[in-house]
Amino acid sequence: MQETDTSLQSSKRLAYLVFFLICTAVVLMGLMFYQHQRSTILRGARENLHTAHDLYSRQIAYWRNQHLTMARMLASDPRFRESAAALVTRFDAKDISLHRQLLREYLRALQLNFEYCYVFVADAHGNPVVHSTDVEGITTSEFKNEDLHQADIDLSLELDEAVFSSIYLPASARPDSPAQHLRMNLIVPLNFDNRDQTPSLLVFVIDPEASLVPL
Repeated sequence: MQETDTSLQSSKRLAYLVFFLICTAVVLMGLMFYQHQRSTILRGARENLHTAHDLYSRQIAYWRNQHLTMARMLASDPRFRESAAALVTRFDAKDISLHRQLLREYLRALQLNFEYCYVFVADAHGNPVVHSTDVEGITTSEFKNEDLHQADIDLSLELDEAVFSSIYLPASARPDSPAQHLRMNLIVPLNFDNRDQTPSLLVFVIDPEASLVPL
């Protein structure tokens, strides 16, 4: 009888041991499967993010190059440069209205075709001399000179190259306004044939939320 009880206890311990081993194996297999699934999901997410990053980077680079190319083409147009020089230096006062009208037509076409907020020609201190929103000499834009930083102007003139500014909140934005759209500037130096002439700039004011976010 005692041997039978001992045998039953041994069988129970063996059954418990087998059950414990089976449970341990199931848990380990579950953990291994979870880790495998987790690593697969994370790897797929990283690959998707990397693909999206590359695509978005290429789109931004294309957008940037497109606007830089267009700005450089306009800045190298002889008629545009001649009119800009006339307005900035005022050496041809009798035809100043004709030059202003020509530049205004250029700038309005740019604003409409490329959906800029506004475009203007400015002197080396960022003071606009003609604007895409000018109407018979009256400037209707809300652009403020403090929106165009002198450091960006100096960098553009020093490099003799187009420069994108940082994204900023316009000075004209009211603190209580619900629609406070961000802006950024593309500053292009205008190279005149006469190097002694006062330098000037072609400035494009861009809404990055409208131009970049949809990409």
